[in-house]
Amino acid sequence: MVARVSSPLSPRALLGVAGLLAAGGVALYVGVARKPAPSAHAASPTAPALPPSAATPVVPSAPSAPPVAPAPDPRALEAGRIDPALSERDQARAEARAAFEAAVAAAEAAAAERVAAEAAAQAELEGSGDELLPDTPSRRDVARAMRSAARHVLTCAQEGASGTLVTRVTFQSDGSVRDVTFRPDAPIRQACLRDALMADLRVPPFGRPTFTVSYPFRVR
Repeated sequence: MVARVSSPLSPRALLGVAGLLAAGGVALYVGVARKPAPSAHAASPTAPALPPSAATPVVPSAPSAPPVAPAPDPRALEAGRIDPALSERDQARAEARAAFEAAVAAAEAAAAERVAAEAAAQAELEGSGDELLPDTPSRRDVARAMRSAARHVLTCAQEGASGTLVTRVTFQSDGSVRDVTFRPDAPIRQACLRDALMADLRVPPFGRPTFTVSYPFRVR
């Protein structure tokens, strides 16, 4: 319980109390003035994170342009082989077909040249045939021709004749018989055999003007 002060304050005491109050107010003002101001970071609360729906929207990029097809070859366009409106596959097929047709044309031209060259070579051979002929018929050609004429010897032989008939035959350059001779005592009808040999006996052509051979025919 507080005891009541019944005695009034003197004027001097009032002045002292007023001075104390004034001094206390000044001190309080100075202390408040010296207190540092809060920093901007401390004063401003941290901004709450935005939800994903409130984030900055992503602007989609513009679609890239489609690849540009290579320009067709101007030379092919001039030749009329490639149509700019065709697809790449069709253009490739057109180029392949054009290349095939060019190869076929080249092969046909080469074949024609080869045929012409062969014809020219054949004509040259025919024109110079005499230069390629052998000088005389070969032994095989003469023996084959004489064996084929043996039947005429049997036809023209005298009745009952036997032995060996040596016949001398002269051939011309074209292979035909020019002359036929026998020994005078030959057991043969000479005119018969001469005519038969001159009509039937042949050898391949040769280079010399004539060629003479003696051949023994057997007479039975």
